[in-house]
Amino acid sequence: MSQVFISYSIKDLDFVQSELLGLIKAIGCEPWHSDTEIDDASYWERTIVEALKASDWFILVMTPNSALSENVKDELNWAINNMQNTIIPIVAGTPIDPNDFHVRLQRIQRIDFSKYKSKARERLIKTLVDGIYKPMLDYVPKKSARITGEWLSFWETKVSDEAEWIVEKLEVESRGSLHSWRAINNSGGYCWSGYGRFKTSNLFVGTWKVDKPGAESSGIGAFFRNPEGHYLVGHWYGPNREGEQVIGKWIIIQEKHASQISVAKRWFGSRVANSLEAFISEQKANNNDLI
Repeated sequence: MSQVFISYSIKDLDFVQSELLGLIKAIGCEPWHSDTEIDDASYWERTIVEALKASDWFILVMTPNSALSENVKDELNWAINNMQNTIIPIVAGTPIDPNDFHVRLQRIQRIDFSKYKSKARERLIKTLVDGIYKPMLDYVPKKSARITGEWLSFWETKVSDEAEWIVEKLEVESRGSLHSWRAINNSGGYCWSGYGRFKTSNLFVGTWKVDKPGAESSGIGAFFRNPEGHYLVGHWYGPNREGEQVIGKWIIIQEKHASQISVAKRWFGSRVANSLEAFISEQKANNNDLI
């Protein structure tokens, strides 16, 4: 499982917890962050450097607080010297001069969460998915997987802390490798649509967005397809009804095979629980070239 190191000031912990941790976990990665202020130099050397070495990506949370943190500057300096191509600067509040962190930070494109959070989340998701799973994304299966026609969407949400499955009818169309989907009888409150692609013969990654004007709600879904192709089982990530960023279970199943929904739900205790890293290892073990 790929690791994402988050460098930030402890004063900005709320932002890290509300905006970053769930998103990173939703795409199958492991976030690493220290939730205490570090004053001991030997602890920093022993713990932080080890975490940096074990990480594939480095997220810098840019705020006035982190600009004053010597630990953040030390972490960024290490990242620039050792992992410059996988640094993601995030503006979390008041815009701040990149030179306050490092003179070379100006060269790296930033993601701005201070204005349009929905678009910022989409950019961060795209950056991580495209970067971390590039071998998987570049893999073209010998036989293209397709989903078209009438499907049912079962997605799990929580109402008053009680889990509830929302059922919707989906219309799915395919144009080449791109699949578009649209909820045509939404029982969750808003109509939504989206699109996605099969990244391998049985890994599907897509986006969704609420169609109602003024309702800023969007997210992603990642699924594994069962061998027969009757359903896709995975997770969605995005805002719940209270506006909090959460992860939920999501199943898309062919309408004519709706009776298999109980079988599909059992996948959550088995293969879907595996990390994408394990999935790549499985493909390699079967002599599939992912590069």
